[in-house]
Amino acid sequence: MLTGSGRPFLAFGTLAIVFGALTVALNSLNWFYSQDSVSIYSEASQVALVSRFFVAEGIAICIIVLGGYLVYQSLLRIRLNASSASVGSVISEALASARDRRVGIIFGLAYGVIYAFVSSNLVFQPGVDFASTYGVSSTGLNTIACCGSPGTVPEVVVYLLPQAHLALQLLPLSLLFQIVFPILVGFNMTIVSFSVRSRQARVTGGWLSTLAVTAGLFTGCPTCAGLFLASAFLGGTTASTLVLALAPYQAFFIAVSLPVLLLSPVLVASGVKRSMYAACRLPSAPDPSAVRGTH
Repeated sequence: MLTGSGRPFLAFGTLAIVFGALTVALNSLNWFYSQDSVSIYSEASQVALVSRFFVAEGIAICIIVLGGYLVYQSLLRIRLNASSASVGSVISEALASARDRRVGIIFGLAYGVIYAFVSSNLVFQPGVDFASTYGVSSTGLNTIACCGSPGTVPEVVVYLLPQAHLALQLLPLSLLFQIVFPILVGFNMTIVSFSVRSRQARVTGGWLSTLAVTAGLFTGCPTCAGLFLASAFLGGTTASTLVLALAPYQAFFIAVSLPVLLLSPVLVASGVKRSMYAACRLPSAPDPSAVRGTH
């Protein structure tokens, strides 16, 4: 059960996550509906407005992360009783384990790096001359105020090291998911690690985690992820066809990956809970009539 000290953490954490997510959504929708008027402003004004947008989004993302930390603290305060184990108590036990947390952190960081390249948040183009293609020979940035769908505008491109063919591309949705998805993947892997290490249950629902982790790569930029993976494994015309086919399905990948990443730890913990309950059950007393019948 959740102790009294954990309830405020859960309440404020949930409120912070909802508030941060709504702020990001409303901020992106507001820009989407006003992007045509923004595009007629001077370049300096556009840079100022885009910068203000990403500062607001950065604050909202920080609020979401803070909310997640408060929820994490509330989960740590759930009492674990092996004789009456609950899903929450199993998750609490997993999060309290330094060993399992370490597994989750490693997987989360690794996923963050992979996501950055696959979604083109971090762009490395060794075959492209930045000076001739983008007109950039030194570190700098470029802002794009218009035009696109919600979550894809505005855009900031930071030319980190043009000579090394390295740049940073920031879109509202990609920036949000760059933070949120590695955290959720780390959370999932923490619970899976605890389940495997406890050896009390097979990893029920583990396949859901794999599905969500894979689908998550396509949430920020389906065409970028499709191009990255198809070029690595398919190449040629097949890769181009796959990229075009994936383009309209960003909302689908988001709708699949986010709920599943939240659901799969519950399924895994539920499997552990059932095993703990079965292990703690006392054997049934023998039937007296059956015993007498053996004599």
